[in-house]
Amino acid sequence: MKAFKRIISTVLVMLLLIPAAIMTAGAQEGEVTFSKDKYKEEIYAAIELTEFEKSRVEYTYLFEYNADNSPTSDEATPDYVVARIDDVFAWDTDGAAKYIVGTYHLGYYKSNAIEKADYYIYSTAEGIAYTPHELYWKQPENWQFALDTLEGGIYKYRSVFEEYVLEKRSDITMKDWPHYARGYEELYYHYETEPTCDEATPDYVLIYGFTDMTPSYAYGVFGDYIVSGGYASPYALPYYVIVPKENCKVYTLREAYDAGLEGIENAFNVYKINALGEKLWVAKQIGDADNDREITVKDATFIQKCLAGLQYFPDGDEVWGHCETPGFGHLSYEYTDYISDFNRDGERNIRDATAIQKYIAGFDY
Repeated sequence: MKAFKRIISTVLVMLLLIPAAIMTAGAQEGEVTFSKDKYKEEIYAAIELTEFEKSRVEYTYLFEYNADNSPTSDEATPDYVVARIDDVFAWDTDGAAKYIVGTYHLGYYKSNAIEKADYYIYSTAEGIAYTPHELYWKQPENWQFALDTLEGGIYKYRSVFEEYVLEKRSDITMKDWPHYARGYEELYYHYETEPTCDEATPDYVLIYGFTDMTPSYAYGVFGDYIVSGGYASPYALPYYVIVPKENCKVYTLREAYDAGLEGIENAFNVYKINALGEKLWVAKQIGDADNDREITVKDATFIQKCLAGLQYFPDGDEVWGHCETPGFGHLSYEYTDYISDFNRDGERNIRDATAIQKYIAGFDY
């Protein structure tokens, strides 16, 4: 009887896969979705990678920007795309040199095993992929933005804001280790209205306050999103929100979210990694199993395939560490949760795929 039930369950899962697979196959070719492989083929073509070289390298999409600093969006083609190509078989050596471009220190030990393993700044208008050295010497419009960001992050307001952030961190999460509370990275600037000039003051700034100590992983649940961070202050997320118009008041991310700070929900749609491809800020939506930044029938399909053994849940689906707030019913102890746990019952199973399908159809789940 148990074997019969297993056969029936497998058949039902396969039947559920059919309509979703048809919908996926019917998607328009060339559809733009969030992906770490974004613009990979264009950049590979621009630098003329051979098939052998493609088999040895790993591509990481870093960020994109416009020449006039206007916001980018999925609906419009950015002026520039910045990515990194690594030789996956190369080893760093003691003789490796710091990657220096003019006055910029990119802080990355470059491998020479594959000559084309490098950073690239791809001009979508020209179809040209510049290396940092080429960008520095040719200096197309707003070339500094790419190198400023690759050098280690954006610190537009650091001279003004950092002391307030350090005071907050010392008072709350780093009071026992104040000498470790040195990290500072501006991740996102929020404007309620479109700024009319570069000097416009943002309504709030999201800041990553990492620590100089052994990683202490933490995560928190914020409505429909899970935010995690390494190199966190012990048992707390390393993210802060500063509000200039409130006399530079600093909130923890939890405080800003719970207080309903205007526009705080926008921060959860930002994806930020540094020049080494390390995730500084990734808010994952619960149920986004395939990691394309939206909840669709493809997530239900992906979960079904994983349960049937046709695919595997990615490592990023499992979130672990100190959960700083009740979200899935946890307190501040070490726990593990799953992005694919859409119904939040603590497990990833067929009920999550069903709940996603009901959600998409507009039914209660």
